[in-house]
Amino acid sequence: MSKAGALKVYGGLLLLLTVQLLCALNRPGLDGVIMFAAAGQFLLLLLFYLGLYRHRGWVRLFGWAYLLWLLVMVVFILGESATR
Repeated sequence: MSKAGALKVYGGLLLLLTVQLLCALNRPGLDGVIMFAAAGQFLLLLLFYLGLYRHRGWVRLFGWAYLLWLLVMVVFILGESATR
């Protein structure tokens, strides 16, 4: 993947994260939008990771940290909806 392609992927990931945060902070009833954005992030990362083995350094570190963040978000959201 080219550098411009990687920047587009990161931009998309950050945009989806912003959507998640705005929905969680301003409109707590939009769980579906938050889960849809999380699924979009997962699919985007999955597609990006198909070429990640060629990358080193901060790109790989950012990818793993972001996948961990997604996992934490899914566990939190599912835990919240299970206790309601």
